[in-house]
Amino acid sequence: LLAAVAGALADQGMLTSFKCDLAPAPVKNTPVLDADGKPIKQDPYAGPIRLQLQLSGLVRTQDSITQVVERLQRTNLFDEVRLIKSGRDGFLGGDAFTFQITCTATGAPVTPAGAAGGGGA
Repeated sequence: LLAAVAGALADQGMLTSFKCDLAPAPVKNTPVLDADGKPIKQDPYAGPIRLQLQLSGLVRTQDSITQVVERLQRTNLFDEVRLIKSGRDGFLGGDAFTFQITCTATGAPVTPAGAAGGGGA
């Protein structure tokens, strides 16, 4: 994941912030009920998981921001790559362009290592 982000930046800029969140993906499920009709508490991580990266950084040109977004999309690691914000800022006595990008991917449930069907070999 870090290699893909570094590859997207290439030599055109740098990250100033990298935040990674892993959470249960929002799903619309009908609650499972027990024999008395009461909802059964379920593990929120038993369903799909959503990974979200929030990237902020600096690049040399406005066009570089577009290139970073396109490179992240071409990795095919993410379901969505969105430019949230861009602007111009001073950096080391010159101009730089700032960006905020959010990358989101939804995947299979997390399976503990050693559990049936998980862990891999």
